[in-house]
Amino acid sequence: FLQPYGRELFGRRPISVLMNHAPLVLSVETSIGDAARAIAQHIRSPITDDFVLVENGRYVGTALVLDVLRAVEGRLADRSTELERAYVRLKSSQAQLVQSEKMASLGQMVAGLVHEINTPLGYVRNNVEMTRGVLADASQLIVAQQAALDALLGGDVVADAQARLDEVETLRLRVDPAALDDAAALLDDTLHGVGQIGDLV
Repeated sequence: FLQPYGRELFGRRPISVLMNHAPLVLSVETSIGDAARAIAQHIRSPITDDFVLVENGRYVGTALVLDVLRAVEGRLADRSTELERAYVRLKSSQAQLVQSEKMASLGQMVAGLVHEINTPLGYVRNNVEMTRGVLADASQLIVAQQAALDALLGGDVVADAQARLDEVETLRLRVDPAALDDAAALLDDTLHGVGQIGDLV
């Protein structure tokens, strides 16, 4: 009757012409989701149609489809909010996971770098120790030769000069000339190792 000319058009017709002979009937216990699915299957005009509510098989009233749609919309909004919160938590967890993976990768890289540095560092240290031993013997020989030369040139007693020459001979036998060549090679190898460490750093 609220439509334009509704009273003139429908006022003289019986109610049976206007009513829905097979209305949708739902129990008041029906969940909103189930009600929305039933409405989607049975009602053709959800904006204007309504449906019947029953409780234990007894009529308790009619309900508007729009009310169900509003309830569904409210639930969707709640779910959307929950999903947004879950998404924020997921992004935070993902960022923490990425950070953990970065730290793990960094730890592996540092461990590999330490291993790579230790290799040349080991033979640099070994070469320096060997070279130090060779140079110590060579240094003693040079000092003894200088003392013997000073004794001979200074006119010291022949016995003293002979003792110094004997000491020089003893030290000369300890110092192998090839060891000095080896020391030079060791120093070259050491410089190479130091260069490798520099490259790694």
